Amino acid sequence: RESDIDILVIRPAEVDEDDIAWREQLMGLEAAASAWTGNDARLLEYGEHELAQLVETEAPIRAAAREGIELFGSRRALRPTRRRAIA
Repeated sequence: RESDIDILVIRPAEVDEDDIAWREQLMGLEAAASAWTGNDARLLEYGEHELAQLVETEAPIRAAAREGIELFGSRRALRPTRRRAIA
């Protein structure tokens, strides 16, 4: 589904993805963002533990790192890690 606003949310490692309070917060954020802006907002949610691998493979994560506006936290986690060559 296309949206006007994509909000990337990184779920903290200590929060279960099925946690009722977490799910309610996400639904509230999505609804509020749509109401505030008048545009269709969609959340892209990933777990903190998934992030390292997804930074390398997922286009939405790379786009967020390149074009996104930081609302909370650090964009540093969205940058691919450079692997050092072993001599």
